[in-house]
Amino acid sequence: MSMRASYRKLKEKAGEMDEKISNAEFVLVQSVQENANLRSKIVQSPDKLQSDLFDQVIAECSQHHLELQALIRMKLLLWVHFARKRSLFKTKRQDCVPQVSFLHKQQ
Repeated sequence: MSMRASYRKLKEKAGEMDEKISNAEFVLVQSVQENANLRSKIVQSPDKLQSDLFDQVIAECSQHHLELQALIRMKLLLWVHFARKRSLFKTKRQDCVPQVSFLHKQQ
């Protein structure tokens, strides 16, 4: 075996080793990222998590309660408005009853 052939074989082995190292580094980087992702999902304090979730539920319920209150106020205002219109209509109608009965008597 000549020195050139030996050199080529060593160079090929070096290239293969570089490729294996690159692949191993890539796998290592992926593993580190996956590890960091999984660590971020681990709950450090279950009590704090439960407290935060409870606060979120209370905030949502409060918002829902405020929306319901607004709807109830709107309905109440509409009811008052129509009640006033109705009483005004009744008043005008009652004012017209004597005039209508007077007209019927004249016929």
